[in-house]
Amino acid sequence: MAIPKSSNRIESLLAKRASLDARIDRLKQRTTAEDRRKRSRTLLLLGVALEKQLQAQPGSEHMVREIILTHLKERERLAVADYLFPDAPGKSATHAESQA
Repeated sequence: MAIPKSSNRIESLLAKRASLDARIDRLKQRTTAEDRRKRSRTLLLLGVALEKQLQAQPGSEHMVREIILTHLKERERLAVADYLFPDAPGKSATHAESQA
């Protein structure tokens, strides 16, 4: 029994469609990964800039602490304070300020 031409054409188009869908998915994944890398790099550089600001002008510590308190969760605040203010009573101050 011979398969009609239209059936072959449909199968061919469906295979092509599957191939195109796979290519689209790969491009979307690549774009998402690239956006994630750009964001990570931007955040890293922002952190470097803040660290340099603190080294150049230690008086700006209060401003950085305010930013940390306002925008980070407690666990995140403790991690940041532990790195930026290792020997200052800032770890407990950051925690105490967050409780206020």
